[in-house]
Amino acid sequence: MKAGKRPLAAGWRRSAAEGREATSSGTHETQRRDLEPKLNDDLVPKWTAELQALGMKIIPIPDKSPFIEKMKPVWTQFEKQIGKELIEEAASTK
Repeated sequence: MKAGKRPLAAGWRRSAAEGREATSSGTHETQRRDLEPKLNDDLVPKWTAELQALGMKIIPIPDKSPFIEKMKPVWTQFEKQIGKELIEEAASTK
């Protein structure tokens, strides 16, 4: 065998392990995306009530469009660092 070459079996083992890792990672991401809205829907009202009970005044903002418009230049500035998908997700939050 030439120097620097690995046996074919080692390459297959590495590829299989990488495949399992990628699949596992994708599964976790899917689970997070499925669970996150439920957690937000269930926990945000609970936490809001708890904070109000402790004396925090929470001011609801029904129309977030002025905020979204003002944030667009900031989001554009950080798009390369945090990704367009995350920015779109933040902009579409309730």
